Amino acid sequence: DPGSCCPRCRGCVYRGVAHHEGSSWFADSTPCMTCMCVDGVTTCSDVHCLSPCVNFISVPGECCPVCADCVFEGKVYGPGDSFHPADDPCQICTCEVMPDGEQHLKCYRKQCPSLVDCPKSNILFSGPESCC
Repeated sequence: DPGSCCPRCRGCVYRGVAHHEGSSWFADSTPCMTCMCVDGVTTCSDVHCLSPCVNFISVPGECCPVCADCVFEGKVYGPGDSFHPADDPCQICTCEVMPDGEQHLKCYRKQCPSLVDCPKSNILFSGPESCC
């Protein structure tokens, strides 16, 4: 300041910790609050989580939840949802959530029983909606 004997320090002190002018940080008390130092003044505000997900999973220590949705050909599937892709009755996909919160589609083809020992007269042919 003009006329003062000492130069003015730039920055902020928040809970005993010095922060540089223009810096931002997460508050120690919660990961859901961010603080900023502007013109020597500390301003803190809540973090707003924006996500297009339908299903969420909270991750310990994280402010915003992560998506627990699987998307296949533009369609959203929640954890545990199963479906037949491309209307193929022999293929089954399931939306699974891994321990780290990531979601994955797990797909497999249905195994049909062997008909080697089955007499032809006992074999029934199923319709187009059935796999075996």
